[in-house]
Amino acid sequence: MPRTSPPLAAASRSTAEIYDRWPVHVYNIYVHCAPEPGRPTPDGEETQDAGFFDIGELPELSPKTEMQRLLRTIELARNPQLPSDLD
Repeated sequence: MPRTSPPLAAASRSTAEIYDRWPVHVYNIYVHCAPEPGRPTPDGEETQDAGFFDIGELPELSPKTEMQRLLRTIELARNPQLPSDLD
């Protein structure tokens, strides 16, 4: 079981700009997880591949992932003295 921190951030957003035929409102909760020993292993059903990347080497992200939010969450993980971002 991965060890997690308290939430780094919680954000709400609408998906209307991404999915015009299926607009919903979603909440994202961001936590900092410590990796377990060994290699990440995909399950072959929902996850085809798994790995760790430096921020400058990330593969193409889903349009649902806001880069600004991702960078802010990384900043929060690197600076635990900062308060959580709660939207």
